[in-house]
Amino acid sequence: MLRQDRPLTGVYWKAKFSVPFGSKVKYVFDEEAHWLFVKFHEDTSLDTRFRDISKHSLLFSIWPSVSIGPTLRLLLYQNKRNGNFLSQKEYGIETKVSFDIFNRRETGVQFRYKP
Repeated sequence: MLRQDRPLTGVYWKAKFSVPFGSKVKYVFDEEAHWLFVKFHEDTSLDTRFRDISKHSLLFSIWPSVSIGPTLRLLLYQNKRNGNFLSQKEYGIETKVSFDIFNRRETGVQFRYKP
């Protein structure tokens, strides 16, 4: 029987950064991961040893509030008991739209580039 009060010991982290390449292109990296490095005698094959989910995007700005670009998502996973490893890749196109409805400026300003 699985118990909810089993101990978990490890490292958790979350990272996000972007690198601009000019005024209309940027690379965005987003990662969330954990590594549970201590093995307990109560561990099962359902317990995670490590899990890393990262997203790599190259975004092209169409307007200041709209961008589009290719995206690669990576999943790396290993369980504790058996050491089974899983990796998964997902390619896609991402569109981001941001619009501030509480902005007191004209609506069209959010869609125009400044010279």
